[in-house]
Amino acid sequence: MAENTRMKELSAEVKKNAESVERSHAELHAKIAKLEEANQTRFDRMETIQKTNEAQFNQLNSALAQLLHRLQATPSSHHGGSNSGKETHRNPFQVRTVKLDFPRFDGKNVMDWIFKAEQFFEYYDTPDIDRLIIASVHLDHE
Repeated sequence: MAENTRMKELSAEVKKNAESVERSHAELHAKIAKLEEANQTRFDRMETIQKTNEAQFNQLNSALAQLLHRLQATPSSHHGGSNSGKETHRNPFQVRTVKLDFPRFDGKNVMDWIFKAEQFFEYYDTPDIDRLIIASVHLDHE
């Protein structure tokens, strides 16, 4: 009879362990399902970001291509004809040994000031868009 009692105890223990394993198994499956769902959400977000980045990259490429086309279509003179047709190609990495100061305009000798300003702009290969700003800063009289 002791054997039968021992068998019942072992059987109950095995059943208890089996139920515990099944609960753990179910919990693991639930956690795995949550992780898979979270990963899918992240993956979907990454795909959206990638598509957005690709669209922005394509827009940038298009804008750069248009800009390059415009630059190639314009005359090769850097100063929009202010060089009287002569083209100067300076190395952009050339080290300047002389520092030129931009002339101040005091309301006198207009032609002399314009000549010196043009020389300054040519020496430093100043783009047209920056010339007006530089000149306006150096006006002493109205």
